[in-house]
Parts: sequence; structure tokens; C-alpha cells
Amino acid sequence: DNQRNARAAAHARVQELERFEGTLGQVRELQTNLEASRAKKKSAAEKQAEAERKRKDADQEMAALRKLQKEQPTYTRALQDAGNALSALERESETLARFEVAETKRNLQTAEVERLQTEHNARKDHLDVCKVALKRAEQDLTDVQALHVAKKLLPGEPCPACGSRDHPDPATGNPERRGRHDQFEKAPQDLRAAERDEVEARTALNAAKSLLAEKRSELDALDRPERDRQSLDLAVAEARDKKAALDADTRFSQLEEKISAAEVSVEEATSQYEVARQEFSEARDAETRANTSYETVLREVPQDWRH
Repeated sequence: DNQRNARAAAHARVQELERFEGTLGQVRELQTNLEASRAKKKSAAEKQAEAERKRKDADQEMAALRKLQKEQPTYTRALQDAGNALSALERESETLARFEVAETKRNLQTAEVERLQTEHNARKDHLDVCKVALKRAEQDLTDVQALHVAKKLLPGEPCPACGSRDHPDPATGNPERRGRHDQFEKAPQDLRAAERDEVEARTALNAAKSLLAEKRSELDALDRPERDRQSLDLAVAEARDKKAALDADTRFSQLEEKISAAEVSVEEATSQYEVARQEFSEARDAETRANTSYETVLREVPQDWRH
């Protein structure tokens, strides 16, 4: 009986060991599955984190574009105002340029009138001198002729000039010192030349005065700008810099197209995040199930058999 009991106990122990050995094989297989589940869950968690980062980036980009969309009307008005201000200043600059040109022409014509006036005064003075010279030459010639007549006078004989037989006060002097005939002939020539020069100078002066009146009228017809050239050029330069700075702001360029593309990116990022989240959830559940199976089977193995 004792032997039978011993054999039965040994047989039972062998069966138990065989069962433990089979269980350990199952445990190793379940452990491999558990490790694979854990690795898959880790990978799914990393994918979910990356998908969430991309989704947040897309949301932030969309928020920034929506903010720009709200700011766009203000930017558009500022750009229009800058353009209008620059155009107004450029028109003012053109008006000032026309005024400056007219003013310069007026000043140049004024100087020309002053030059011609000086020239006319000189020619007029020269004409007066020629007139006096002619009168003096005429008087000298008369005196010379009187001297020649006086030399021919005889007492009681008629005068060749007046016919009188009385000669109470005949002319006296040296006819050679009283002038020459060629001087008398030259004086009228000089006078006629001086008259022509005076008429020419007076005609040129009157024409210049008429042209000056036209230049003054043209200038008076123009509105004088309130600002001078220096201050206006400075204002134009500042307005151009402001307009250029606004033009260089590319944030609002093709904003609607950027928003449309961002909406697609947000939708794709959200979809990818949901897929990653679902994959992580499934991986986590799979790990839980694998761990449960592993722990359940492992409990059947004695503690000293687990290592």
C-alpha cells in the first residue's frame, strides 16, 4: 500500500510538473504577447502625441490667420489712407513745381526788362547827346558861313546873305576854329543811327514788358502752396516710406487662400489625431487584455518556478 501510494504521489507530482511546464510555456508566450502589446501601445502613444502637436500647431496657425483676418480691414484702410496721402502730397508737389517754374520765368523776365531798360536809357542818353551835337554842328556851320560872308562885305555894297548895305555888326573870328563842314555832315548820320538804336531798344523793352506782364498773369493765376519746397519734400519722403512699409507687409497677401489651406490642414490634423487616439485606445485595451491573460496564467505557476 505504501508503495502504491508513493507511486501514485510520484505520478501526480510528475503530472503537476508537466502541467507547470506547459503553463510556463504558455506564460512565456503570453509574456511575449504582452511585451509586443506594450511596444505597440508606446508607439501608438508617440503617434498620438505627434498628431496632437500637429493639431495644436494647425489650430494656432488658424487662430493667427483669423486674427489677421480681423485686422485686415484696419490694414486696408491704413494702406488706402497712406496712398491717398501720398497722392495728395505728390499733387501738391506738382503744383509747387508749376508755381516755381512760373516764378522763375517771371524773375528771369524781370531781370531781362531791367537789362533792356538800362540799355534803352543808355541809348536814349546817347540820342540826346547826338541831338546836342547836331545843334552845335549846325550852329558852328552857321557861324562859319557868317564869317565867310563877313569877309566878303564891302562898305556900301549889299550883303550876300540879307542884301542890306549897312553892316553894323559883322561876324568876327577864325572860321577854321568854329567847325568844319564834315562835322556837320557826320552829326546827322550819328543822330539817325542813335534814333534807330533808341527805337530798337525801346521796341525790345516794350516787348519784354509785355512778356513780363504775361508771366506775372500766369503766376498770379496759380495757387501758391502753403509749404515751401524743403518741408514739402520732407513730407513726401515720409509718406513714401510709410506707404512702402505697408506695401512690404506680406502678412495679408493672399489671406483668404491661406485660411482655406489652413482649414484643410486643421481638418487633416484633427482626423489624424482621432485616428491616432483610436489606435492608442485599442493598443491600451490590447495591452490590458494581454496583461490580464498573463497575470491569470502566471498565478497558476508557483513563485519559485517564475524565474
